Amino acid sequence: FPYTTLFRSLVHGDLSDDHILVGPDGALTGIIDFTDAAWGDAAIDFAWFWRLGEGTVDQVLSHYRLAGDDAGLKTRSHWTFVRYVINQLAYGDRAKWNLPPEHALAELEGHLKRLGF
Repeated sequence: FPYTTLFRSLVHGDLSDDHILVGPDGALTGIIDFTDAAWGDAAIDFAWFWRLGEGTVDQVLSHYRLAGDDAGLKTRSHWTFVRYVINQLAYGDRAKWNLPPEHALAELEGHLKRLGF
């Protein structure tokens, strides 16, 4: 991937459910905790949404202005998510999501199949 494609966005760097504020009506009201913000690959910010399913990823990406210019964004976000699940296995109960290993393995297996493995 060319450098200009991957590193042209300011990314949150740690975007997940605990940093997304939603109002009582379900509408997005804010994003918090920008301590990991940096210039980087926007795929990082879309990776967590794979926990909610591909339809959610598609919906979120449909609101991202640069998604149309980056054909590989969705796939890179999926690979980034897979890396997060592998980290979950490596760090166990110290990992952010604290998934039991059998749940992490089951989740990983489904995503690897979706990616062609």
